Amino acid sequence: MLLCLNNAEALSAATASIIHGNPPYVSFDNGQSKATNLLELLSLKLSDGREWIPATNVNLLKPNVPVDDSSPESPIELPNGSDRFSDMITFVPSNASSIELNKVLNAPNNYWGDEDGDGDFSASGNLSVTWYDSIGNNISGQVKGDPSQKLDPCNAPYRLVISANNSDIATKYGVPNKGGSLTGGSHTYYLRPKVTEPYVCFARPIITSDTSTFPAEPDLDGKNWASGLGFVPKHEQANIPSVNFPSTGSHNLYFDLVLAGVTAKQVVGSYPNNIVNAESGAGVSLDIQIAPGQDTKTGNKVRFTVKGPRFNTADKTFSPSTFRIYYDGKVIYSFRMERWYIAKPGVENDFNQAKNYCDSMGYGYRLPDPSDLTNANSTPGFGWTGGIKGRTSTIYRRELSYKEGGRWIGGLSNEWGYTSNLLDIFYPDSDWDDAYFWTTFNNGGEPSYQILVDMSNGCIRIDSNYDRPHAVSCVTP
Repeated sequence: MLLCLNNAEALSAATASIIHGNPPYVSFDNGQSKATNLLELLSLKLSDGREWIPATNVNLLKPNVPVDDSSPESPIELPNGSDRFSDMITFVPSNASSIELNKVLNAPNNYWGDEDGDGDFSASGNLSVTWYDSIGNNISGQVKGDPSQKLDPCNAPYRLVISANNSDIATKYGVPNKGGSLTGGSHTYYLRPKVTEPYVCFARPIITSDTSTFPAEPDLDGKNWASGLGFVPKHEQANIPSVNFPSTGSHNLYFDLVLAGVTAKQVVGSYPNNIVNAESGAGVSLDIQIAPGQDTKTGNKVRFTVKGPRFNTADKTFSPSTFRIYYDGKVIYSFRMERWYIAKPGVENDFNQAKNYCDSMGYGYRLPDPSDLTNANSTPGFGWTGGIKGRTSTIYRRELSYKEGGRWIGGLSNEWGYTSNLLDIFYPDSDWDDAYFWTTFNNGGEPSYQILVDMSNGCIRIDSNYDRPHAVSCVTP
């Protein structure tokens, strides 16, 4: 069977050939020029309308927008203290961590073209955002889950990293239909909420023990203690030493100040010798460093390690000492250390040996009362009720020590937490063994027993055998 074609059809079949046109392209200036990279998509806009872009060879999409030069030491300050993550405008929706570049370059932006009119443009790869807090924690999941959260000055400066993959572009039709590859890249913006004056968010000794580590004990957190975070100072009391942690001290105990409105590097840089001396008093000083476990450029935690008399120092002089921490000539924190403690590591003594050891030390040192070590009360029947009035828990409450009726309520353990040198997560360089420590208190009854304090949690213990060895510490005044 023969197929018959008319003359026109035969001619077309014989002479048809592919017509080569132009490839698709990406343009950020309505087709006037063709982009070779995607850096112009890494822009950031704030709630007050200010915008930034990273440094690019050309800036066609937003020609009047400045190039970002933010840094850990000089972050972009947000316009309002109430700014939320959703107020940080990028090409990525605030409730997502990434978006397909195909969606960004297509409608409604239409950042592409094809001189032959070919359609169905596509682009590979993604545009993504990653959020980090000041210590380097990736918080992108939290932001994605609730972008209405406010940015917290105590976690600043934040890092916002916007990244674009290399992208291959194409159209469905046309020859050639592939436009090659555009170079991606990333840029980091440093941001902090508006803070008028730098301040201390938390004064943080060892967290153990509080309700974050022992949730079954509901009465561990005092009125100025935030679970898992530390003591919460009032900003207006930064220069009132008597109301701030710590009021007690011992060699190589340490605490961190968590800062807002300033980095740890900036504060530490104010002390060239890394030493903070007392403004009054004698015998003690502070070593100041950037706290470990955070970005050294952006981190907001400063570590202070207490230095003073030990069991093996000849001069054990101490008098109550006042410290003030400054930044840019202004006080951001202060405290007054009223009592100083010396522990005797690696050796245990019976009661009489312990008392004699402290009495013979001189310089006003003595064997502690229970209230020099804890603010807990004993189990009913053990006789010690010198802790916080009406409190039934036999474990300390994380609270600053205070005076009542001329005597101290609370001491070292309720302020500093687990004072043991047993593990690195506690105070590994201190002289405090993981042990029960002698005190002066005797129940005065039958049977007779002496009160001891467990320095892991300030718990009151007893021992009726005065010859049994236990750990020893001394305190002055």
